[in-house]
Amino acid sequence: MQIEMTHKIWSHLLHIRHGTVCTCGDSWSCGEKAALDLYSPLARRDQGPFAVAQIGQSLDGRVATVTGDARDVSGPDGLAHLHRIRALVDGVIIGVRTALHDSLA
Repeated sequence: MQIEMTHKIWSHLLHIRHGTVCTCGDSWSCGEKAALDLYSPLARRDQGPFAVAQIGQSLDGRVATVTGDARDVSGPDGLAHLHRIRALVDGVIIGVRTALHDSLA
């Protein structure tokens, strides 16, 4: 099922994360329901700590191109998913090359 990340869904997820009541309603399309099913567990704070790992990998096992670019491996949908996860969790662990690349950007 393809997820549908709408402003209404993102607002609802942020309300879940902050433990506040959302007035955005509960009438969801199938794609919105899929997005809630996927991201709601990350937004909840009442379940205790847990860890999530996400990696982009090509069919030949690479996590980056020969030049070190990971964007082309994950693609735009993979990057959008990664950034949603990062926005909902409390901490992110990255590799040293990512840290060096981000500090130079």
